[in-house]
Amino acid sequence: MDKTWKKFERWVGEFLTELGDTSARVPITGRTRGSAPDVTSECLSIECKYRKSIPGWITVASSRDGKTPVVFIKENGASFGDTLIVFRAKDFKEKLK
Repeated sequence: MDKTWKKFERWVGEFLTELGDTSARVPITGRTRGSAPDVTSECLSIECKYRKSIPGWITVASSRDGKTPVVFIKENGASFGDTLIVFRAKDFKEKLK
């Protein structure tokens, strides 16, 4: 039986393929840790993280006036170009339509 994180990686590949990218989970046997992404993609380098819970401060963005909630996360001292942008998969999918 697949572990939940494997199912999640597979889901990410299927989700992106549905959006027009050719994506698929890369089995552990097909990669050396650190040298390949978890999921192949035509234009993205994908590392999947599956957790029992996500810190509340990451999920605090809420939709206001029907707009898409987005969280920008920047580490102290890092350049703005290294800022992470987090939003929900359903919003990502909707914006790409």
